[in-house]
Amino acid sequence: MLSGLYSHAVRYPSPRRLPLGWAVGSAIAVLFLLQIATGVFLSLFYDSNADNAFSSVVYIVQDLNYGYALKYLHLNIASAIFFMIYIHMFRSMYFMTYLNLPTVWYSGIVLLLLTITTAFLGYVLPWGQMSF
Repeated sequence: MLSGLYSHAVRYPSPRRLPLGWAVGSAIAVLFLLQIATGVFLSLFYDSNADNAFSSVVYIVQDLNYGYALKYLHLNIASAIFFMIYIHMFRSMYFMTYLNLPTVWYSGIVLLLLTITTAFLGYVLPWGQMSF
């Protein structure tokens, strides 16, 4: 199992002079994994109870060691994911790859819509507590 992981993560067969624009898809995958990891760590200290939700966010930012960095890393990764998705999408529109593989393009659009929905629900989450 480790040899398979090594061959795909470290020794992946690719040209030496691979342009940066062709590595955007894998960069999005790495950002998604970091987003999930920071979200799991933040959720360990978040309390969704209406009485304690705001104070748990204050605890994460002010009292938890490097909690502020974790929170802002999570926030900035979310913005970077969308930036990279738009770069990836515009590059494929520029090279018209959607004409060759339309099912791949459609699956990418579905993933984009799911990402937008997830980001919107995550962004609206604090508003429920602020309006409460």
